[in-house]
Amino acid sequence: VRHGPLEDWAALGAYRPPNPRNPFYFERLEAEMSGRKRRGKFAGSRTEDRYVVVTSHFNLIERLHMLHGFRRTMLDFYLEPEKIERVLDLVLEHKIALFTELHRRFGDRVHGLFLTDDWGSQQTTFVSGKLFDEFFAPRYRELNAAIHSLGYHSILHSCGRVNDFVQRFIDGGFDVLNLQQPRLY
Repeated sequence: VRHGPLEDWAALGAYRPPNPRNPFYFERLEAEMSGRKRRGKFAGSRTEDRYVVVTSHFNLIERLHMLHGFRRTMLDFYLEPEKIERVLDLVLEHKIALFTELHRRFGDRVHGLFLTDDWGSQQTTFVSGKLFDEFFAPRYRELNAAIHSLGYHSILHSCGRVNDFVQRFIDGGFDVLNLQQPRLY
């Protein structure tokens, strides 16, 4: 991202996320899921020929810094925490509405959501555990509660050395962790 729409906090008052019910987000999914034969039992009472996972890129931390800029975001956890909270709430609300619309359209044809949020560098996480607990832990719990209420599993992908956050991710309600590239810059 070269320029985020919220690089300048003056834009926050007028900013509105995209419509989470926009058919654009779902068109490709219908084509990819249609025509599959149903056979056998899988995941309880669901009868699918495959375990279907839909990917949701850039959820909390990544969407935040894409909107506001990475450096600005890291500073504003300390300088403008109320504005960071406000943006995170907008992102959370948008994601929950998006997943609710996904469920309305596809129901139990989807089994899980694969969420991406890269949390670390080669050395450590981008933020301290204290900042994670303050800004992200409650929102991940809310996000995963919403995902689970739809009957979906939640899978979190993160690159970087995020060892210190593994328990936090589990406590946040993720069913599966996909941790890769611990040496990624």
